[in-house]
Amino acid sequence: MLLGLMLVLAQVAGSADPCAVIAGSETLVHAGIAAPVAADGAPRPLRRGLRLIDDDQPLLADRYRIDDPALAAFDGRPATLFRPLRIDGEERLCTSEQRTDLFGPDQGNFLLRCLDRADAQGLHHASTSAAALVPYDGRGRAAITGDVAAPALAPLTRAIRLTPDDGGTDRSTLPAHLLTRLTVRSVSGTSATLRLEQVATIEPGRTIRSWREPRDIVVALADGATAAIDGNDVRVAQAGRGWTIALTRRAPDPELVCDGAAVAIGDSLTIFTPGGMSVLSRDGAAAR
Repeated sequence: MLLGLMLVLAQVAGSADPCAVIAGSETLVHAGIAAPVAADGAPRPLRRGLRLIDDDQPLLADRYRIDDPALAAFDGRPATLFRPLRIDGEERLCTSEQRTDLFGPDQGNFLLRCLDRADAQGLHHASTSAAALVPYDGRGRAAITGDVAAPALAPLTRAIRLTPDDGGTDRSTLPAHLLTRLTVRSVSGTSATLRLEQVATIEPGRTIRSWREPRDIVVALADGATAAIDGNDVRVAQAGRGWTIALTRRAPDPELVCDGAAVAIGDSLTIFTPGGMSVLSRDGAAAR
């Protein structure tokens, strides 16, 4: 039995608002993107294959732990961490820790346990399961079809209150990150071609197979020549018989949209689920 961790292209044809489609699914909510490496303006010898940008920026998520240290500790770790997950438009705090001492009996084949909304005193009294583990066959086809209904809310063995957590490692989901590359693709006698590639993904950078909408630009080989590609500025200078190139300004990061549930890159939106990711186009068609 395999958990469906593959990249899927979501079919949302006919929807003018992809955020409305996202609101009806289980999506991880991110709070920001880690800061990129700043442009230093330092000239570097111009050559084919030179990487002017090669960034791997984690997507950041709020995390919470139980405010009682004795209750928070579990299985040798100092804290059970919870993070936001949007389920049918409602934000819940969820964990992958299957704590029967807190949640009660196992509710079936689900990845996460999610708390109910806190009461006026900030206490959570119940939980339910989310992110069904769907078996796949050897050809990547789901062995079951249709929606897998989450169980009803079940009382916690004791009420808990959460507090923000700034440390520890969230193991409940696959880490999402933003990869950006600006590479010198070719150099001729009169110009150089640069390519900007970017993707939000759960895949390690070395295995990326599908960058989102790569863009090329040509910069002339002339002393002081400049070019811009999606807000990234470069400058060429003559250095003896050769040339140098410098990155003088970095573009702002892509936007987090749909209230933190999607990363917007070009005409596509990338969303992350507890077991994988999907790519949508902004106009409602399946991403290519």
